[in-house]
Amino acid sequence: MARIRSIHPDALKSEKLAVAGAEAERCYWRLTTICDDYGRVEDHPRLIWATLFPLNDDATTELVDQWLSELAEVGLVERYTSGGKRCIAVTRWSDYQHPRHSVASVIPPPEDRDNPPEAYGEPPIGVGVGEGEGVGEGVGGAQESSTALMVRPPTQVFDEFWEHYPRKIGKGEARKAFEKASKRVAAVDWIIAGAVRFEQFLTVHATEQKFVPYPATWLNRDGWEDDLTLEDKPVLPRNVDMIGRALERMGDG
Repeated sequence: MARIRSIHPDALKSEKLAVAGAEAERCYWRLTTICDDYGRVEDHPRLIWATLFPLNDDATTELVDQWLSELAEVGLVERYTSGGKRCIAVTRWSDYQHPRHSVASVIPPPEDRDNPPEAYGEPPIGVGVGEGEGVGEGVGGAQESSTALMVRPPTQVFDEFWEHYPRKIGKGEARKAFEKASKRVAAVDWIIAGAVRFEQFLTVHATEQKFVPYPATWLNRDGWEDDLTLEDKPVLPRNVDMIGRALERMGDG
């Protein structure tokens, strides 16, 4: 899930952050907690919104997209496409973030660079990832645990999903579906965040268990990408409303 990051005191005097505006700055700091150890994340505004602002009614997908554009305009992040995938890279990442146990990024860096590799979180030539680094002592004084960024065991990641998914049926099939789904996303945190939001959605609308898809079904159809709303009128994710009507017809018969 989210990672521990450091804040440099120079941020208080950053002209770029000041130009971007307060809301874009709020998005920036939250964004750093979901970036990988090279400062990159998939550029998916809807998923970023669901992950960064689960309790904020004043944030929307459209606003998050706007804030990301503001950050890109002032040079704090770069939005780019690589291999057909939209990506975000935080610039000057390695100047301020020093995880001790860096995990290799699955997101490629920007291809057309006007800056050296370290500007996008890559170590200079001759410096190995995780070698010779401190324990995340960012200049702001915040320290990270030496194990905070270690790779989580697959069982632990699945257990996080299982804990939040609102219908616990077919755990074995769900585990297989989760392994396959994890290969279709840049970070499994998207899947877990989607399960959390789906759980919140069903709680708000008091949805009966019989209308909730099995976890394996939800995973196989990329349910974490469902565009859910917490408005008064329920907008059920794909196939759930159709299943509900079918069950009602069966009951009438």
